[in-house]
Amino acid sequence: MKALLAAGLLLCATAAPAFSDQAGCDADLDALRAALGDAFAPDDANPFAALEPVDEGGRCVLRDLAVPTPDGGAAGLLEAQEIAWRSTWPDEAPGGVPQSLVLDISGARMVPQFDGMEEVAYQMRLTAELSSADLHLDYAIDPAAKRLVLTSLDVAQTGGNRLALSGTVENFDLAALMAQPPQLDKVMQFRLTDLDLRLRNAGLFEGMAMLWLSAIQPQFGDTPEVAVGNARAWLAEQIGGMPDYLVTQDSRAAMAAMVDTLPHPKGVMHLKLSTENGIAGQDVMPAFLLGLPTWAMLEKPLAGVRLSADWRPPKECDCGADW
Repeated sequence: MKALLAAGLLLCATAAPAFSDQAGCDADLDALRAALGDAFAPDDANPFAALEPVDEGGRCVLRDLAVPTPDGGAAGLLEAQEIAWRSTWPDEAPGGVPQSLVLDISGARMVPQFDGMEEVAYQMRLTAELSSADLHLDYAIDPAAKRLVLTSLDVAQTGGNRLALSGTVENFDLAALMAQPPQLDKVMQFRLTDLDLRLRNAGLFEGMAMLWLSAIQPQFGDTPEVAVGNARAWLAEQIGGMPDYLVTQDSRAAMAAMVDTLPHPKGVMHLKLSTENGIAGQDVMPAFLLGLPTWAMLEKPLAGVRLSADWRPPKECDCGADW
């Protein structure tokens, strides 16, 4: 998954707008060299200087990518079998973000590098070759309508983990989001109108334990085992108390069944959020000012919001095929 995130960041930079009169894939790549070139010295050591994308039916394509990570991070080699993208740009692109982007990455992996440790490096390469990831991203921003439509974010690992996400955000202001610092007063007005999340866990949750443990320990317990047990009980209590206007009994039961499997939620979870008028950060934030709110305190900001859930453990689905 780290390889996919790194590849995604690289390719978002690769699809950066041209800051000259040059058009096409080379112009996109020129922006990448300008953005990342300072991470390498001397200039002729910049591995991005040798990248030569080709135009195939309106898509820019790079194949057999293998470049070292920029200075400042852990030493590694980013590899990808193919990276292809198609983007459109407004007259001004806040933060270098395209107005629309379709991005596909296949066979991405991050191979750690160890100087003077040939045996360790070889072992890490063998392990890395067993695991790769693919990504598909498709989104469009309508500045006039102030709308972001995420048609698809689909990330799949060879080990079976997969995440698919789509949704719509109204009152979207890219300039406010990309400002330094972000204009939080405007960001809090972004209004999520619908969301569809599907997650197949085959070890991803466990592999991210260092991340989610920091959110529950020591708040829920002094040891990881105690914290997980108490957090699981707390989540079950919150799900049991969810009001009927928000979820159906079947959805409540599905979420409770998934929580009961923690910390090994192997299976497929599908969540869908629908709203009548959308939901914004400014709607719910006041309820959190004095701590964790009750469901009764959230009734007004969640008016018109509906959440549906489905959970399929391995024994109830062909989780490797059904998606």
